[in-house]
Amino acid sequence: MNIDADGTKGQQLVARVEYERLVEVPESLRDGAFRFVVQPRREGVRGIRYLEAAARSPTGRDLMAVVSLGTIDSPDEFLVQEAWLDDDRVFLHMHLRDFQGRLAANVLRLALVVVDLGDLAPGRYHAEVLIDRSVVTGDGPTGVSNVEHSSSRRIDFEIAGV
Repeated sequence: MNIDADGTKGQQLVARVEYERLVEVPESLRDGAFRFVVQPRREGVRGIRYLEAAARSPTGRDLMAVVSLGTIDSPDEFLVQEAWLDDDRVFLHMHLRDFQGRLAANVLRLALVVVDLGDLAPGRYHAEVLIDRSVVTGDGPTGVSNVEHSSSRRIDFEIAGV
């Protein structure tokens, strides 16, 4: 993680997790693949709709990034640890609590993270997505968690001029 000389990480971004029941997800997005798209904000639109209509190179006004993290069971959850923008880099740190199907009502869901990027200048950017995964080993949602592994992805994207 890069921290500026003054100890700051850059501009903090607003990010939220959304879940879509897999049976309600378009067939083309059910494969659970990792996806990252940047789109202009559209009021009242859920993250899944941004994935369906991905633009090639959006202009830099009022942008949203949507990250598809794949499918998870219904009791499992993603938590946003941090999200920030530093010059040409978007950083997203996620944590997955994995119950490994031990709780009732397993329903597969597509996990999405929606990040408010605001206005970006034209140019090349990259995003880093870090995911820590912990397996809950005790009974119920308050069971003991241990971080088993982390994974990361780097995605390059471009913002077009107006």
